[in-house]
Amino acid sequence: MEGARWQRRAGEIQRRRGRLDDAAASYARAHELGLMPQPGLALLRLAQGKADAAVTGLRLALACRGETPADMLGRARLLAAQTEVALAVGDVDSAATAVKDLETLAATGPRPPAATLLQAMADTAKGSLALAQSGPDGRDDLGSQRPPESRCPS
Repeated sequence: MEGARWQRRAGEIQRRRGRLDDAAASYARAHELGLMPQPGLALLRLAQGKADAAVTGLRLALACRGETPADMLGRARLLAAQTEVALAVGDVDSAATAVKDLETLAATGPRPPAATLLQAMADTAKGSLALAQSGPDGRDDLGSQRPPESRCPS
């Protein structure tokens, strides 16, 4: 199983560096060795323009993931990725549901330092959702005006 974890980690690094073919191979190898390579594989599929595969992969991974305290961080990672993918495909309702679930995990989850990580993940997802919900005039759903963009002097 340790080899599978290394393959998944390699896939994460390769995906973040833009080496998508290498990442796909690493995730495939991790899966062959018995490890579900989510959420990295879903984020890879999104980067490859295969949004439907990303959505489906995360949905299946979340359905397979347990609710045990030992599984909270894994579930949180999936929910954070689900927020990102849902927003990328314009599914704000699914993103809002994932954010709500992530906030619940953070509020009822483990003690620090894991609680701090879960709260940071929830806050990041909530911020992404808030940005997506802002209208083109810079107002959020509550009518609040966003602060003006700062510009660097030329």
